[in-house]
Amino acid sequence: MSGHQPAAPEQILDQREAGGFTLDDLVAGQLVRHADAVRRAIRRQTSTGDYTWAEARLKAARHAVELLTAIVADHGWPSYRLIGEEASTAALLIATEADLAIQTQLRDALGRAVDHGRVPPGYFAFLDTYAHVAFGTAASPTRRTLDREQPGRHRYAGAAAC
Repeated sequence: MSGHQPAAPEQILDQREAGGFTLDDLVAGQLVRHADAVRRAIRRQTSTGDYTWAEARLKAARHAVELLTAIVADHGWPSYRLIGEEASTAALLIATEADLAIQTQLRDALGRAVDHGRVPPGYFAFLDTYAHVAFGTAASPTRRTLDREQPGRHRYAGAAAC
């Protein structure tokens, strides 16, 4: 995430083994917990058909979207390397729960993270395609591809490089 120098992987492992956690660990944990709450509510809603669970799902989704929106506003889209695959996937799930206006903001932030090599390009393609299907918006993978080919843009070099 922007605003601080990321620790080297061996430093993060040392901190975790010593019981210490980084801000990125806390962000990752919050994203995973909120996404899990949404998943649980979805499973209960679909398995029971009970409107109580529909309300629980909407509440969990609203809280998760508020969290992700705050993280993105403060730090940009979280870096894949810093928060890990599980939390990155959780952030994508949370983004799909946002309304069109917020999802557009999140998608733009995700696109910038892809352009700077902090997130795999497939993440943007996923969210962009989801918005296209869910909201009928124009998909924009061509724009992303063109942006990435411009001089001065970083190329994604895999999760280890994020």
